Amino acid sequence: MVQMGVSAMQITGRENYYYLTGDVRNVARLFLPQQGEPTIIVFDEEVEPAKDASGISDIRGWRNPAQLMAHFFTLVKQHSLSDKKVGFCVHTNPGFLVYKFLKSNPKMTVIENEEILMPQRYVKTAEELAAMKRAAEAADKGLAAAQAAIKPGVSEIEVAAEAEYAMRRAGAMRYASSTFVDSGPHSIWLHGGTSRRKIENSDLVVVDVHPVVDMYANDCARTFTCGPSSEEQRKLINLYREAQQGIIAQIKPG
Repeated sequence: MVQMGVSAMQITGRENYYYLTGDVRNVARLFLPQQGEPTIIVFDEEVEPAKDASGISDIRGWRNPAQLMAHFFTLVKQHSLSDKKVGFCVHTNPGFLVYKFLKSNPKMTVIENEEILMPQRYVKTAEELAAMKRAAEAADKGLAAAQAAIKPGVSEIEVAAEAEYAMRRAGAMRYASSTFVDSGPHSIWLHGGTSRRKIENSDLVVVDVHPVVDMYANDCARTFTCGPSSEEQRKLINLYREAQQGIIAQIKPG
């Protein structure tokens, strides 16, 4: 923060919040000033649990959006931030909050917190690596359940349900993104989802899962065929594999 001239960060992303506090909470905001003590803002009933989990003493509760905004503006004034550079979790922060901040503080400069936090998070501890492995194992189980569920007449939604159930059983707290099951003509979609479409024999079925286990996510996609694959499908998947391995072989320092 000192190197980048950032006076404070407002952390709203669940993963970044957990990384900095050790507290697992769905809706919380961490105000982290460059100088001085941090502040956590949570719903009133969560004040004491957040204090116990994080070890941070300044925990402020709210019961309505007006109180929530009042806390933020008090902190801005308290730390003289109206004309300073402040970091936001832009991808997870409600747009109205950033808008109100900038409207009320037109001289404030906003940057993405990731510019500061991601370099810190590139190097993983043994505990982080273990959590990532657990997330990968949950993804494997979800994909295996999806593969077993793929049959003619079964809907994409039903396949996704089996995958998600298996991942929950394997420890998934939630999903970093929605589960994709894209069959037949849907399999070419870049970002899909699930629909009521019934899978047909010989369909390609793309399954993409994103379990979050102990606050670390895995993103894993596999392409299956409903029934035996055709010669053309085998040719295409082999071509894809060759291209992938060729790319991996080219990766080197510099």
